[in-house]
Amino acid sequence: MGLRINSNTAAINSWRNLQKTDREMSKSLERLSSGEKINRAADGPANLVIAEQMKAQVKSLEQAVSNSEISISMVQTSEASLSEVNNILVNMRQLALHAANEGANDDKMLAADQAEIDNSLRTLDGIAKQAQFGSRNLLDGSNGVSGVAIGEGIRFVKAEPNTQSSPADGYVVDINEAATRAKMVGERTLTQEEINEGNIQITLQEGGNSMTYFSKVGETMDAIIKNVEQLISQNNLNVEVGLTEEGQLFVEHNEYGSEPTFGAVVSVAGFLAEEANVMEEAVQGLDVQGTIGGELSYGSGQFLTAARGTRAEGLTLQYTGGLKTQPQVDVEGNPIKQTATDEQGNPIGVPQRDEDGEIVLDEDGETVMDFSPQPAAPVEATEGNIYISNSSLTFQIGPNEGQTVSIDLPNVNTQTLSRGIDNESGFAALGDMDVTTFQGSQDSLKLIDQSIYEISSARGRLGAFQKNTLESNLNNLRYASENLISAESVIRDTDMAAEMSNFTKQQILLSSGMAMLGQANQTPKSVLSLLNAQ
Repeated sequence: MGLRINSNTAAINSWRNLQKTDREMSKSLERLSSGEKINRAADGPANLVIAEQMKAQVKSLEQAVSNSEISISMVQTSEASLSEVNNILVNMRQLALHAANEGANDDKMLAADQAEIDNSLRTLDGIAKQAQFGSRNLLDGSNGVSGVAIGEGIRFVKAEPNTQSSPADGYVVDINEAATRAKMVGERTLTQEEINEGNIQITLQEGGNSMTYFSKVGETMDAIIKNVEQLISQNNLNVEVGLTEEGQLFVEHNEYGSEPTFGAVVSVAGFLAEEANVMEEAVQGLDVQGTIGGELSYGSGQFLTAARGTRAEGLTLQYTGGLKTQPQVDVEGNPIKQTATDEQGNPIGVPQRDEDGEIVLDEDGETVMDFSPQPAAPVEATEGNIYISNSSLTFQIGPNEGQTVSIDLPNVNTQTLSRGIDNESGFAALGDMDVTTFQGSQDSLKLIDQSIYEISSARGRLGAFQKNTLESNLNNLRYASENLISAESVIRDTDMAAEMSNFTKQQILLSSGMAMLGQANQTPKSVLSLLNAQ
């Protein structure tokens, strides 16, 4: 090998490797001291991107867990207040029952019952105003979905928390099919002779219940109807019976829609069923059909509900009106009027009909036009508008955008509970109840029962929301957070055992590198031996 003194290649090589070992040893020390193998972007650019995204997701999951826990606390606070409302209503029901015991009560006792009920009503209104979570009122109606219907035959029924607030002009309601009831109408009337013979059998079956009536000799048709009505009531059939203007017997279901139905058997053909002694089904009713806000909706009886995925989803209305028809019009919307004229354009009358009753228009009687009246075709008509205001509570329970849930809280104000329930006393809502009269106590019981149903239903919804939505989601978030932390740790955290092995390796390389650099620096000194030999 050549001996050179200007360039010590071996020393340079040893020095380069020693620098490399020193850098690796510094990195290893940093990883061991920090516990992370990615301390800067240069340590692993791709892994850094993944790890930082995971870190953001982990922190978001932790916040989502906190959000869910706070949401559960709010729901529990609301449910606790509703529980107290339930207790007050139960006590009010006891007082109303006591007041209904008219035979044993005097005016002073009734006044005492009413005074305690009035106090309970004030307490309920106080709960409505004062139930809070932080500074947010819970049960005053400010956290619910409200609706107002404008239009003949339209009634707002309910909306869900995910129903969007309506635009300024509301959701337009278009109806193209009005609901009808299952019905059966006789083709003919009974003669008095047939009635006088007696033994006319009428059997009705509906909803698992049935009744059979046999007429008696000499009964009138009105008596038959009255007796059948009594049997219908006694056997809990959900139908009504009566006579048409022409005197034909009819039976009609009390509920609207395509599902409710009934069957009938009569002993006289055409009296109700077409055939005698044969069970026949009623003509099926129809469900209301139409659109809400111009979008798909589904009908069930008189109730129309906006489909899932629409702006008004969950909105339900009741339509009790009929179906509008549209007259025949020209392309500009003007009513069509037809006039017969002669060759000079003068209006002419129609001189005669042929033997079949059809109108003859020409003089030889060969050209015939049938002017039989035809019903106007039903059209989709705007029946009204529904205005929705959605102020339901929305909770961010997920780590990402759009991962929210909503729920509405009831209004427990006494002028809202049991509102619109029919009663003979004319009470508009629970707050109007008065038990100082017998009828008032009876109607008060009806209002209290409805209020108990409304409050218990609201508690049930809150309980289901807490259990099936919030708590289930909370468990899922914790599992997701645990697994994501584990995944991030694989990418970001130092494997201490592996890194200690690497550190030991670098220590050995550092020691050997130092030794070899010293040896490489000694090599050029051998040139001095050659010089000394001279």
